[in-house]
Amino acid sequence: MRYAVLLSTVAALTACASLPDPTAGLVDPQVRVRYAGDDVIREYRAPGRPGRIVKITPANGLPFYLFDDDDDERIDRHLGDIPPKYQDALRFKVRFEDYGLMR
Repeated sequence: MRYAVLLSTVAALTACASLPDPTAGLVDPQVRVRYAGDDVIREYRAPGRPGRIVKITPANGLPFYLFDDDDDERIDRHLGDIPPKYQDALRFKVRFEDYGLMR
């Protein structure tokens, strides 16, 4: 009985912590992978589609996504909890190139 409760709790927490993958529907995207220390930054750009999706996977934490929906080189929205390390850089609508992301 204890194991069933423990297992269901772990399953519920895992489900809450997972995000939908916005890159799953992209067809033949160009992907650029960079590293910022131990963090992994993946930038997705799909042919024929304006904008880009950036997935940042911190070394110690859950991944989050940044979106440039209208291809103006500025971050328009995000998905997931942004760690404090990135919050200062993203507090204002920053340009991708200022943040060190691809053009």
